[in-house]
Amino acid sequence: MSLTVYLKKVMNMSDIKITIMTPTYNRSSFLPKLYETLTKQTVDLTMMEWIIVDDGSTDDTEDTVHELKEKSPFEIKYIKLTNGGKHHAVNIGIEHATGEFFFIVDSDDTLPENSIERIIFWFNTLKGEQEKFAGIGGLKSYEFRGDVGESFEGEYLDCSSIERREKNIKGDKAEVFYTDVIKKYRFPEFSGEKFLSECVLWNEIARDGYKIRWFNEPIYRCEYLDSGLTRNIYHHLAKSPKGFLLYTIELMQYEARSELKRMYYAGAYHVLVENIKLSVLSKKLKISVLKIIIGSYIFGIVQKRKARRINE
Repeated sequence: MSLTVYLKKVMNMSDIKITIMTPTYNRSSFLPKLYETLTKQTVDLTMMEWIIVDDGSTDDTEDTVHELKEKSPFEIKYIKLTNGGKHHAVNIGIEHATGEFFFIVDSDDTLPENSIERIIFWFNTLKGEQEKFAGIGGLKSYEFRGDVGESFEGEYLDCSSIERREKNIKGDKAEVFYTDVIKKYRFPEFSGEKFLSECVLWNEIARDGYKIRWFNEPIYRCEYLDSGLTRNIYHHLAKSPKGFLLYTIELMQYEARSELKRMYYAGAYHVLVENIKLSVLSKKLKISVLKIIIGSYIFGIVQKRKARRINE
């Protein structure tokens, strides 16, 4: 721990501007790379805190974090949990956040050197109207392959996480929230389930009327690992049927722009989740049994085509 961080701690001083929150599970080898990009930020590093929530790792994550804490110019908080899933880890991170802004950065990802500087810049553009906003959203980019998703016309757009589909703001984005806003919310948790899509919570925030200021600048570098959650989405969804049901309802209500797409999402749930009666699923998703069956067939065809393209 640096002398500056130590003095602020013992004197009960706090000027933390942003909380970087990292949920991690058996990713000890990636944390030092993320740490290095945090130390290179073009701001006063003492305005940051890094909360690492360890979701029950069995590798040497704890030792790695303690080594980083010894030399860190900013405060690092380490919280060890039993394995409960990323959404549970984020809930815990929200509880412990003390920064004005809250930024989730996965352990296998990194930040551009000006990320925090640009985040603060864009939050400053909201002054005078911040009560309308949950936060800001920038671009994610691959380290060597350009941006994730698509940029949009103009410098920025103001709309909710739900409305962004209509504004052509496509792809995975890097959202940063006002901490006092996100502390009002939590990801739903179900016993024995370890996965829930972030959109379930982001859409809840949007339904309460909060907007995001979306802008066309990369503030996050990512790489979707073969062992990561994104690459294995169907596997994780199938093992968390209650959370998957919430996600499917969100997709059918906000993502599906046609009845055929609603059928596809309902069919995907039916195919992936075992031991659920069609009649029960029909009532929960408010769609006919026949349409679920047709959607299951469509989902199967789409997955076979995807598998063929991968193998070509």
